[in-house]
Amino acid sequence: MVCQLHAPRVCSQAALLLLQLIFIFFSAVSGSAAQMAFTDQQLTISGLTPSGKVVLFGVSLKPLGYESQIVKTAKVVTADAAGTLSYSVLQRSVWAAVDLTSGALASGAPKESRAEITDLLSETQPIGIGAMSLNRPARFLLVLMVRPATGGVWALDAGDGDDGANPRGDAIVRVSLAKLKALNGDLVAPTRLALGDVLIAIDPHTLHAFTAALPRR
Repeated sequence: MVCQLHAPRVCSQAALLLLQLIFIFFSAVSGSAAQMAFTDQQLTISGLTPSGKVVLFGVSLKPLGYESQIVKTAKVVTADAAGTLSYSVLQRSVWAAVDLTSGALASGAPKESRAEITDLLSETQPIGIGAMSLNRPARFLLVLMVRPATGGVWALDAGDGDDGANPRGDAIVRVSLAKLKALNGDLVAPTRLALGDVLIAIDPHTLHAFTAALPRR
């Protein structure tokens, strides 16, 4: 951009407009920044697409005497006109939500849950585009995959040794993406991760969640 010396105001306005366009572009690329917050018995997600579809995924440990019952939530819900979603939760739980329009991922847990959330993209050997499976040290994992581009949602409850590689178990859960089952509809599960995909896995015993939101472009 070339600015003439005799038109500083025009130059300044043009530069401001250019910065605004750059901001809008990168905002569109990254998707909306959905945020998750918790009160005593409720989670609230803001920054969602107004009246848009949202995939809600969570694991709760419901007290039953000296033990706990594992309660899984995996459903497609609708945000309100302001782009907000509220949902009743238990204290010992961990949650993730995916905006099916923007692809934005939000995750979190109540303060007293003692849950842990790991970003799979920040690990030394991060999962990425083209990956065909998820392998994690665990005895059991509840897995969810979302492909916002098509609205596809797939899930699978996987245990150590289910893959047949070690029937007796070796404390590693190996999940082939191709084995995931459609949560809604009959879309066949993808065999590889692609741009914009979101992958979530939760250990129901420890409430350790693993998330990966791949870039959209």
